[in-house]
Amino acid sequence: MKNSKKLMLSIISFCLIIPVFSFNVFASEDTTQTIDISILPSYIESGSGTQEDPYIIDSSCPYKIIMDQQIQDIFSNQDNEIMLTSDFSGALSVKYNNTRYTNGGKWHCTGNIPSSSSDGICWIRNISYGSNSYIDELMTIRNTATWWTSLNTGILNVCGPDLVNYLVNTGVSTTVAAACGYLFLYTACIDVLNSVTYSYLSTTYNNGYGLLTVNYSISYHGDWYATSTVAQWTTYPYVYVPASYYGTGTFTSN
Repeated sequence: MKNSKKLMLSIISFCLIIPVFSFNVFASEDTTQTIDISILPSYIESGSGTQEDPYIIDSSCPYKIIMDQQIQDIFSNQDNEIMLTSDFSGALSVKYNNTRYTNGGKWHCTGNIPSSSSDGICWIRNISYGSNSYIDELMTIRNTATWWTSLNTGILNVCGPDLVNYLVNTGVSTTVAAACGYLFLYTACIDVLNSVTYSYLSTTYNNGYGLLTVNYSISYHGDWYATSTVAQWTTYPYVYVPASYYGTGTFTSN
């Protein structure tokens, strides 16, 4: 996770492994350009094309500038938050203690913020640790059409306790609303609805894991750009917090 731009490159990697002959990207001058992916394999230096091991494209590739521009556009728009499902086990490497936090909790950065002088530095701001039982509530809302519609509408404007109140007022059960408010504790981001599928939740729940929502920033040209991700809490119910490289903070149990 120390070079978090690699994570962002996984977006491009996903496109490269789609079994079609071309796809469209939008360049900065608002014109549409077509990439012929049949020539791309000869420019792949390394990588397997997965999120954890994305393709690395040789600088001589005629489309590299176009793809790099897409990543730069993401970083340059703070309002465009991205929610990915990722493995943060490398960053959350410090065991908090030996207590079993079956109800989850939250971690908030309070100091030791890393420098943004280099590109691709990761600063972890907040983490919500959702319990295994709360995943069951999230699966419920995915299977209830009217509640799902309420969530789609609510997260366009509010998060955390405000989202809980909104959902309850539209008829969503209190326990389900609380789970949604915890998933969106620090950010309102509709992209999570595409990332956290029923299948993802079911697998996480059946494996006995919890669910993490990690809100972090990536440095680019001296500035920080906000990003969010969802990850499986594979050490549930034991809490692991970020290594000091990503910032130091405090954990509060639920």
